[in-house]
Amino acid sequence: MAAEGACSRHKAKSLRIIFVPLLFTPNIAIAAIDPAIHQQCLNAADYQGCVTLNNKEKSSSQQSCDNDGWCISTGGSDRFGLPRKKGWKSKYLASDNTIRYLDPQIRKVPHKNRSNRYFTSLSIVHSYAQPIAAVPGYYKTVDYGKTECTQSGDWKPAIYSGGKLVSGGYNQNPRTICKTTPPTRVWVPGKPGSAGGPRVQNLNVVYDCEDRTLGYYWNGQLRGDWKKAGSSNTRQFIKTTCANISSLPSSGLKL
Repeated sequence: MAAEGACSRHKAKSLRIIFVPLLFTPNIAIAAIDPAIHQQCLNAADYQGCVTLNNKEKSSSQQSCDNDGWCISTGGSDRFGLPRKKGWKSKYLASDNTIRYLDPQIRKVPHKNRSNRYFTSLSIVHSYAQPIAAVPGYYKTVDYGKTECTQSGDWKPAIYSGGKLVSGGYNQNPRTICKTTPPTRVWVPGKPGSAGGPRVQNLNVVYDCEDRTLGYYWNGQLRGDWKKAGSSNTRQFIKTTCANISSLPSSGLKL
């Protein structure tokens, strides 16, 4: 019996030695796990399986990026839940919280029966818009109302006798007439609200081969004025592209 008790204590001690490291294994492994994946899998029934699956998905969607932050987009969805433009260059711009996808194909823009003057570079811009609450309309008072009163009646002339006032010098049947002007109000219209969510915009940067200028067309509409090409790189880009503009495919953009 003593031998059996000693054997039982030995087994219990062995079990503690075996299982203690296993209890702390997930915590030790956290240091090597992406924090976003850790939070996502924290409450999963199979923590290790969840981490393994998400690591595989992350590896399969890994993008090749250059030193300027431009990456070659793979499949899947971006941070806004919108589909990536596979094979296009992409870059996240933290300044305005947008992702820009750059079409690798430059296209000429026919305009006024000419197809050798303008060309365009297309970008698809993904962003997220916060919801905006509607603002109701209201009446605004621009001139407060007022009331003006006048008195009228029959004035009886004063009668004096011996240097003393005998009668008169007061109104008979006095009347007070008042006129009230209501306040002036104008209607201030409200503003409609808008639902939040992902947004997609098209940005065509259009280049002019003759004037060496460029214009920004957002969703097909010119925004701002045409500007001179500033940097030497942009001027060289225009010169090189215009020399081969006849070989470019056409864009459907209307100037």
